[in-house]
Amino acid sequence: MGSIPPEERAPGLDWLNAWNPREEMSGLREDLAETPDGGGDHPRLSDAQLARFNEVGQRRPVVRGDVLYRPGDEAYDFYIVVPGAVAVVSYVGAAGRRVVRVYGELRFLGALDLLRHQRVVQAAVVIHPGVVLRVPVERLRSLLAREDELRDLVVRAYMRREAIGRHLVTDIFILANPDDPRTRPTQARAGSQGLDTQIDDATAPGALDRLGPSVKDLPVVLTPDGTLLRAPAVNELEGTRSTPSEGSGHNG
Repeated sequence: MGSIPPEERAPGLDWLNAWNPREEMSGLREDLAETPDGGGDHPRLSDAQLARFNEVGQRRPVVRGDVLYRPGDEAYDFYIVVPGAVAVVSYVGAAGRRVVRVYGELRFLGALDLLRHQRVVQAAVVIHPGVVLRVPVERLRSLLAREDELRDLVVRAYMRREAIGRHLVTDIFILANPDDPRTRPTQARAGSQGLDTQIDDATAPGALDRLGPSVKDLPVVLTPDGTLLRAPAVNELEGTRSTPSEGSGHNG
């Protein structure tokens, strides 16, 4: 699908609108590892499931460097990689380009923002030639409304990607009580290192049960290299740097 004119794009997205896929391909290897499935976030379709999507979609061949959607697009469609491979790329804070996910044969792209009709902030670019099946969103909605199995498959995957993806779109992920006096110095120290931060409210129901820390451990900080710090002193963040993610290092 084409991009919307620059004058109609959302304010504050100038850095996204400058994204040039042809210039970026040298940094996107053809052999990037496929993102593994982690409990239903990246399911591989069966032949029978693919056949049902075929009924409402259209296949087209793709070559390396083809862009399925890009930052600034008003919306995007549902895509299935038949054979081939597609990388989803994000630009985040000090980290620059990150390969968020890599989709291989019989896996579908997208997230909840596809169903919400939200403006696109990531790019999907073909890294290995093949064929994609494109399904317009309204046809997808119609199919899912009458196919319980497919609806559960897609919605489960998108909900898991939403939860997991929150860890991929920032340099530093902090689990904390926003009102705790220890939280602000930690966030400020990360900012002084040129790192974007995201705070997840540890007081939300189930947050502590899910991740295991107790109140005395807060804030819990996940650094770009995957190190987990519990109630760190602010100087423990010295020297922390963004680490771009490549391939399947994260289950996005």
